[in-house]
Amino acid sequence: MKISFKKIFFMLLFSSFILFIATGCSSSSTSTSNAGTDYTATIEDTSAYINTIIKQYNLVGVSIALVDNDKTVWSKGFGYADKENKIPANAYTVYMIGSVSKTLTTVALLNLYDKGLVELDEPVTSYLPEFDMKERYANQMQDITVRRLLDHHSGIPGDIYNSGFVDEMWDDWDKSLYINWLYSYLKDDYPTYAPGQVASYCNTGFILAGEIVRKVGGGSTLASYMQENLLAPLGMNKSSCRKITDNLAMGYIGGEPTSEMEANLTATGGMYSTVTDMAQFIMMLLGEGIHPNGTRILMPGLWP
Repeated sequence: MKISFKKIFFMLLFSSFILFIATGCSSSSTSTSNAGTDYTATIEDTSAYINTIIKQYNLVGVSIALVDNDKTVWSKGFGYADKENKIPANAYTVYMIGSVSKTLTTVALLNLYDKGLVELDEPVTSYLPEFDMKERYANQMQDITVRRLLDHHSGIPGDIYNSGFVDEMWDDWDKSLYINWLYSYLKDDYPTYAPGQVASYCNTGFILAGEIVRKVGGGSTLASYMQENLLAPLGMNKSSCRKITDNLAMGYIGGEPTSEMEANLTATGGMYSTVTDMAQFIMMLLGEGIHPNGTRILMPGLWP
């Protein structure tokens, strides 16, 4: 499968930690792309739309970046990163990006595929022999493949949030503490669906995918592996799998402020980033796996 995105913009809507990714016109501090396209109207219309929905839905703040091929041609914050202290949101405001973390995990895993270290149609147990579940379907463990973790067809129960969000990540005590707990839990549970039969959103599957990345890649933790092999090479210097405190947006639930937490669910929803950093990730995708700085993360056209 060859990456065929042409132009992408994304908008991080804060107050409920939602990241929207949409295709369309893309656009930094200037309104003209490196190809000479004038995005003035796009910027004006998008700004007006954001201001409208902030009022309509009582959102606290929004940060946005518009990307045209290898350039961020507009980035801005609207509203507040911290309403109580009147700190405005800007392009460098840090947000917990939630399930957009899955896209970074997927790219890290596909990088290992490109290197011949992971096969997408191999059983997960080929890489994580500790993973097992009670038998409900014939050949279920053989049929729970790496690909099915990524496309939500594994059949694994998807919403196991026990100890998912914590005050301090368990890696601080024992690097295998959380994943060992998850293995133990799954050994006493059954698949919800036969592998490959039903598309069912599966956070648990992505936690296992992240563990494959860590284990096959040789990282001591997923956070350290992602930092060294994906975030740093892309120049995503304001991003992390651990909680970032500098310029961190205040969280809000039901309009009430709440502090951000660490996540043992790193691979599926625990990463922190800014729209300007995520723009670097998008540039790599638009470059068919090559970032404008020359770093290649993915090989185009190799994914079956």
